[in-house]
Amino acid sequence: MEEKIITVGPITSINSLVYHLSSQFLEIRNDYMHGRRPKFSFDFSDIKSHSISLSALCSLLSLGKKLSDFVGYPIPVKMNWDPQVVSFLHDSHFISIAKKLNIYSFQSEFDGVIRFNNEYLNPNSRLLYFGDIKPIARTAATGDERVVFIDHMTVKAGIITIAGPTTTAQKFPSGVTATSINK
Repeated sequence: MEEKIITVGPITSINSLVYHLSSQFLEIRNDYMHGRRPKFSFDFSDIKSHSISLSALCSLLSLGKKLSDFVGYPIPVKMNWDPQVVSFLHDSHFISIAKKLNIYSFQSEFDGVIRFNNEYLNPNSRLLYFGDIKPIARTAATGDERVVFIDHMTVKAGIITIAGPTTTAQKFPSGVTATSINK
């Protein structure tokens, strides 16, 4: 069975949504008219956090509801893991509504997502930094000494990479000095 991937585009407006979906839906309509029943999924990879239209999201929910009711299963969604896009979709309740009404099925890593604000990204290094989070443990040798775990994390192409754990001294995030921490 053929699989069709429907690209929703950047969803910056309802017009943008119609522009990106109309030819793809015409193709699916023709498939059904000729007896073909392709499985399909939606591709949300073109969505950017700074330009999402709420009216287009509502339209996408409505359209997805009709489509999932017609085909009889929740439509799988493929997307890049962009923390700001995922946060927006969570905060606007798009994901919870889609799951509650069985419209779309999202990749499991979007369940219980950690939300990031730009205030945690160092503008110079693009490193994630959580100054108030200090996981603490005890040394294995005696258990008397405490150690703090602060691992560097980077986000590149939607992938979070954690550099650690390590027991060697690490450089401080840009702009932080040892004297400012010891105060």
